[in-house]
Amino acid sequence: AAEHKPIASLPGCYACVWESSEPQHCCKIPNLHRFDRCGHTMRRKRSTIDTASARAPQTTYEPNQWRELVKVALLASAFIGAYATGAALSPVEEPAPAAAAAPPPPPPPPPPEILPCSQHNFITIVLPSVVNPPKRPQRLQAIAQTWGPKARAVFVTTKASPYPPLPFPAPCGGYPYALQVPASIGEELGVERLRWVLAQALLAKASYVFMANDHTAVIPENLACFLKSIDPSKPAYAGRALAQKRGKSVEIFNSGAAGYVLTRPTLELVERHWGTAPCDAKRGEKWLQGNPGLVLARCLQRHGVKPVDTQKEEEGHRFHAYGPVRIATKALDDWYVRMNSNLPWPSYDGCASDAISFHYVESAEQHAIYDAVRSDLDAVLERWPKAPSDLGGYSRHWRNDDQRNEVRDLLAAIKLATPDSCRA
Repeated sequence: AAEHKPIASLPGCYACVWESSEPQHCCKIPNLHRFDRCGHTMRRKRSTIDTASARAPQTTYEPNQWRELVKVALLASAFIGAYATGAALSPVEEPAPAAAAAPPPPPPPPPPEILPCSQHNFITIVLPSVVNPPKRPQRLQAIAQTWGPKARAVFVTTKASPYPPLPFPAPCGGYPYALQVPASIGEELGVERLRWVLAQALLAKASYVFMANDHTAVIPENLACFLKSIDPSKPAYAGRALAQKRGKSVEIFNSGAAGYVLTRPTLELVERHWGTAPCDAKRGEKWLQGNPGLVLARCLQRHGVKPVDTQKEEEGHRFHAYGPVRIATKALDDWYVRMNSNLPWPSYDGCASDAISFHYVESAEQHAIYDAVRSDLDAVLERWPKAPSDLGGYSRHWRNDDQRNEVRDLLAAIKLATPDSCRA
């Protein structure tokens, strides 16, 4: 066609002209902005009408106009199709909203407490043991992983501790906490340290304070049940009583190893009289500085507060100054047997079914005792620590099957107190 020009002179968009399915040549058609694939019929001879049509003025469209025309055509086609099928006249239903996810169920209520904290709070002060200090961190960790939270353990430390400081007044949860002794009170000043600790315990405003050390294993359920039998409004000093002769008299005190209970009135009494004889000790009195519990016992006795018998009838003791193996096999030191025999009341060898504490317990045995009264006892006995390095210098392992059976009988007889079983 005369209006077509060769590709060489007009670059841009092209229409290919075909003849007999073979490309003849390419040219540019004005105002055409797409590629067309043309059949060979485009090369047919022009008729008169074709010639006239070619000479008639042609309507041209800009690119944007082409796009708009295509949109209109597509919309019209879609509407006609929808109308023909009736969809255009049908109401459109909104999709049903997805059902809201059900809220998670509330957490189960905490188990009932034997001694509700809202009525009478108690804490366990864990003093640093003088035995095997290098392993103290492992012992504290074992306590934190076992009885510490339930017995509301408070670790007395002389250095910065990974455990949070004890808030005042003492809370009901979040244990164990820590009490860091001021640097001005050296480790050799045991009496001054005990006085400071008791003053902090008074600030905690707990109804009861159980004093122990980091070698003590505690059964917290049985401790809570025992506390319910003690009047928190009166002074009390209860634990594993021992007695020694002092001149012509007998001096009774509670073992600090086995642990002892103090009530808040007891702490107030000590605070009033501390610093006056016998509620004090000179810095040069090394033996008393190393045995501050004896100073406390003398102070309380002067003011009318004495140790009491805490055995369970004829079953035996609730608080123990040795571990379960030495108690069961009666492997006790001479000094302990002698001080036990000096008591003014009968003292039985056995272990009470509501036992509360054992002593000389390193970290591995701490876990074993805790698990023994809560899970498969025979499985626990199989993994009971044996090596002296794991047991420490004051604990033992059974030597034969007979001793193993004695230990098993002792542990099997211990029952955990519950709110129903513990009725004061």
